[in-house]
Amino acid sequence: MTATGHPLGTPEDVIARLVHARITAGLSQATVGQRMGTPHASAISAVENHRRNPGLDWLTRYATAVGHIIAVIPTPQENQIGRASCRERVY
Repeated sequence: MTATGHPLGTPEDVIARLVHARITAGLSQATVGQRMGTPHASAISAVENHRRNPGLDWLTRYATAVGHIIAVIPTPQENQIGRASCRERVY
């Protein structure tokens, strides 16, 4: 569990891990954009710099482009009976 209470981190943490994966793989934003079918590196930059909130489909395509996957694990919240949250894990 992180300091924010999210077991796998915040959405920003997920994006940071994906950016780290991109850099570690030696890929540019433009290359990732091409692999995703997004012709403008500025769209990649906007998400990486938290100026745009991507959806799960976008994150999945980004993860695939950098050689990773996004796994969504529906898990009940400890303090809210009857409600569930989706937590994302980047591999």
